[in-house]
Formats: sequence, structure tokens, C-alpha cells
Amino acid sequence: MSIANALSNALSGLTASARGVEVVSSNLANALTPGYGRRELQLSPRILSSNGGGVRVDGIRRAVTMSLVAANRSASADAAAATAAGDFARKLEGLYGLPGDGASLSDQITRFQAALTSAAARPDSDLRLESVAGSAKSITEKLNAISAGIQSARADADGRIGDTVDQLNNALRGVSDLNRQIVVRLSNNDEAAALIDQRQKLIDEISTFVPIKEIPRQNGQIALFTESGGVLLDGGKPATFAFQRTPTITADMTVESGNLSTLTVNGIEVNPASKSFYGGGLIGSLFAIRDQSSAAAQKQVDAYAASIYTRFSSPAVDPTLNAGQAGLFTDNGDAFYPANSVGLASRLKINAAVDAGTGGSAWRIRAGLYAASPGNVSSDTILNKLADALTLSQPVGGGLVAGTAATQANDLSSRASTLRVQSEARETRTAAQASAVRSSLMAEGVDSDYEMSRLLELEKAYAANARVIQAADEMLQNLMRL
Repeated sequence: MSIANALSNALSGLTASARGVEVVSSNLANALTPGYGRRELQLSPRILSSNGGGVRVDGIRRAVTMSLVAANRSASADAAAATAAGDFARKLEGLYGLPGDGASLSDQITRFQAALTSAAARPDSDLRLESVAGSAKSITEKLNAISAGIQSARADADGRIGDTVDQLNNALRGVSDLNRQIVVRLSNNDEAAALIDQRQKLIDEISTFVPIKEIPRQNGQIALFTESGGVLLDGGKPATFAFQRTPTITADMTVESGNLSTLTVNGIEVNPASKSFYGGGLIGSLFAIRDQSSAAAQKQVDAYAASIYTRFSSPAVDPTLNAGQAGLFTDNGDAFYPANSVGLASRLKINAAVDAGTGGSAWRIRAGLYAASPGNVSSDTILNKLADALTLSQPVGGGLVAGTAATQANDLSSRASTLRVQSEARETRTAAQASAVRSSLMAEGVDSDYEMSRLLELEKAYAANARVIQAADEMLQNLMRL
């Protein structure tokens, strides 16, 4: 081996050691950076003719286990979906309230029952009759508020779908742009690890919205598909999602009626039944809240409102009523028809005949809603029938149990609490799974101890190659002195 070759080999070793130190310093600097893939220097022997030619730097590799990355994305999608469902369940429980908190539906029923009992004991007391009217009105206001809260949750989910779709489109465009930049850099034999880090962060963001599969392509590019095989990005322009927000939603508005928007991809509508296209992530969970969970909750509270209306609309309870006529409770001032049950909880009102706010008189609770005069002020007959109607056990729709008004109110609250407990259990489970996968992902990330030991090795290699150059220099100096 000639002295020139020795110098060439040593210089290549110095270059490799210097690049190694650069890689180690980058790893240490980004030890806590989310989405950073640890770098590894790739080396191979360089051959010149039949002799060794030193070392060649082939590039820098991101040391990332893609199976862990995929598992992390799936776990993050599950956690995002569970959190959205948990938020809805907590809101629903808050709307009903918990028995004993003073503002719950159950407490409103209890106060109404107590007011009726008190008024029956003193039917001549205008104050007690007004208390009955006031507590009945509180029930309607509570049911109105529950229904409004459910529809507000639907509108919130609808708005979040729109925001998420915007973020999804931006992220897909970002991945597409990075694909092109990575191809250019690799074609020029430049490093693209930093760009790949940025792309991975965007893909991680996308995966919380719509569960995806990442497929490697040539020249460092990647393709993205939904878990059901829908194309999000593959070479050309990314898919374009669209969604029309509906700021105000009422109980009768559905996708089937054409009042609510569904998702479109490249101008083609995604059938709501095709949940596999976007299900499992945040978007799927938000659609489920808007179109399923909220609809089920509204159906239950409407069934309860119908039960309350029916209990007090019978001539057997108030002889001044005609068959089919509204009683103490009305459908926005009119009689209620079962075919128009959707949204009844939002329309339930007390009869204007007893509402002092609209010119009504509380004595009609005692004498009958359509009585011509106050009649016998000592009569408790109708008051007792009203109290009995409240405690009558009767079947009701919406999946609620048959029972008294109080029993059914407690059933509604219990169902909301059960949904909240189940949702929070799912949240806890998915959060733990996501945390465990993230820990595994971080464990294979930057290990400061390993990087420091690597730095010492590089320091020794650099010193050794420098010593070779020094020895070659001394040999040349000796030759020059001959």
C-alpha cells in the first residue's frame, strides 16, 4: 500500500467519524422531540483497484420500526374516538343531572309530586296551586333544556367534523408536498431524514382522523389508504374531502331527510352505511355522536315527554277535557299526536290555562282546565287524580322501563350514567394502550447513554485516523530528507 493510499484511507476515516459525530449530536439534540426518528450512519468499505480504499459514507438511516409506528397510529385513533364519545356521554349525564343534586329531572318530578300532595291537602290555597303550576312548568323547562343540549351536542359534533375535514385536507396536501421534496433530495443524493420526520408527524395526525395504512413506494415516496382500501394518496394529487357544516340542528334533521351533510371524497358521497371508510377514528366517532348516539338519546327523552303528556291528558283525570284534548301538558300549546313524537321534549309546555305568565289561572288545576268557574274551593278530587296519574305505572317507548314518572326519570338518568361509565372505561383502556405503544416507540428512540458511548467510539476512531495521517506525514518528511 502506498503512502498516498494510506492518507486517502485515513482521510475517509476522518470524514466518516466527523459525520458520525454530526449524527450523534443531532440525536442528542432531539432526544425529546416528538416524531424524531433516531439517525444511524450507514457505512461500507470503499474499494480502489485491488486494495482497500477506506470507508464510504452511504447515507443516514432513520432507525424506526414501522410496525410500532403503525400500532401507535391505530392506538391514537382509538383514543381520539373514545375521548369524543366520552365527552358526549358526560354532557348527556350532566343534562339529566343526578338524583339529589336539586336540578335533576328526578328532583323536578319529586317536587311536582310534593306540590300536588300539598295542594290536595289545602285545595283552597292559591299559593299551593301556583306551586303546582310552577313545578309543572319546571319539568317542561328541564325537558326543553335536555333536548336543546342534545341538539347542541349534535351541532358541536357537526362543526368538529367540518374542522377535522379541513385539517385532514391540509395534512394530506402536506404529505403530498413532502413526498415530492423527498424524491428530489434523494435524487440529488442529499439527506431527507428531516423531511421524512415531518411527513411522519403529518401522517400521525391524519391517522387520528381516519385510520390508515402506509405503503412505501419508489424513491422514498409513500402511499396512504384507509383501512378499507380507500385511496387517500398514491402518487398524484391527494384525495379531497368535503363536508357542509350545519350550524343549527333540530331533532327532526337527519342525513336521510337531506338536512344534514355526509362526507364526500373527490366529489363522491360516502354512504353513511359505509362506516369502514372512515370508521374507527375521530371522524367516525363524531358522525356516530351526531347521527346515532344523540338520536337515541333524543328518542328516549321524547318518549318520556310523551309519557308525561299522556298521564294528564285523559278525561278520567280531568273531566273538563274532551278526548284527544291537551291536558296539563301540551305540545307547544296544542294536543300531541304520536306520529309527531320527534322533538316533543323540546316543545312540551304547560297549558296556558294555568300559566300565570300567559294570563292563566292556577285555580283551574283544582276545578279543571276548562271549568267555567273556580267551583268548590274545597274539592281535592282532580288534584288527587293528578297525583295518582303521576304515580301510575305505565309502559313507554324509547326502550324505557314501565313505571311511574319518577321511576322513568330515574331510568333516564341511570342510562346516561351507565353510558358515561362505559365511555370512560373505554377512554381509560384506549389511553392506556396508546401510552404503552408510545412508550415502546420512545424506548427505541434516542438513548442518551448509547449515544454518549457511540460518541466516545467516534472520538477514538477519529484520533486513530489522525494518528495514521501523522505517521504518513512523518514518513514523507523522512523521504524528503533523504
